[in-house]
Amino acid sequence: NLAHHMVDGSLAGGAPSYVLVQEMINDGVVPNLSTSDLARSIGMPMVGPVIEAIAGLPQVPAPFEGYGLFQYQGGVHGFLLAPDPNTAAGQLQLITYLGSGLTGHPTIIDPFAAGKDRDFEVPFRPYWQDETNPHLVYFPANQP
Repeated sequence: NLAHHMVDGSLAGGAPSYVLVQEMINDGVVPNLSTSDLARSIGMPMVGPVIEAIAGLPQVPAPFEGYGLFQYQGGVHGFLLAPDPNTAAGQLQLITYLGSGLTGHPTIIDPFAAGKDRDFEVPFRPYWQDETNPHLVYFPANQP
């Protein structure tokens, strides 16, 4: 298994990479067993609160700086973009991770913890900019 190369620096010229895995308990598309195997092969810590412990993985409290796995429950596979009770929390966690990663300190938060403010509209609408003209912004046609 080559998954450990995701975080050991061997794929990035010696610089470690950071990965946030967001797992939906009872995911109907990606079995939790597959996510567990991936996390175990990386040696990824579970960032708490942990819903279902994975044997062999350490548990750490949130906020946690680095790479790790965070679990969600009561939703669907595509919860980051689909209307789901976990959409806002998942997007808040992801945006916080990416934003803090740009400062060199990728931090996994517990998006359900009290006092988590956000300064973006939720649910976040995915878009991308045209590289040749930064004034052009595209939104997927199937979005409201």
